[in-house]
Amino acid sequence: MVFGLLGAVVAIFILVRQGGTQGLYTSFNDDIVGMVAVILTIYQLVIAIPCFLAGLFVRKLLEPARVMLTVISAVNILDVPVGTILGAYGLWVLLTPETDPLFDHAREAAARPGQKRKAAARKKAVAAAKQRKKDDEEAIVPYTPE
Repeated sequence: MVFGLLGAVVAIFILVRQGGTQGLYTSFNDDIVGMVAVILTIYQLVIAIPCFLAGLFVRKLLEPARVMLTVISAVNILDVPVGTILGAYGLWVLLTPETDPLFDHAREAAARPGQKRKAAARKKAVAAAKQRKKDDEEAIVPYTPE
């Protein structure tokens, strides 16, 4: 999320400071360098939006966020030098088997809406049934006065 937000802020700042894409293109002397500067700035702006959105979704540990972050991490490898490091680290983390249980648990919870409420009600019902059983067992014991 931070990388996406920072990339968007920097790209917007450059575009505003240089007068948009045309101003950015004309601020460089060579045609090729100006075109590369425009392409890289727009690339950074376009890649920043999905980075931020995927960061929001991954906080909920949703499976689509995992797929989205895998694709974004692969694309970020082209963003030298910081994007390469973050992209490689993101791919390593997302593709290791240790992260599977995180997203599997979230997938089960997301498959059934209202799952938390139902689970809490079930837990409460089970506790009440155990308490009734305990009360019934205590009631069966005969009372013997001294």
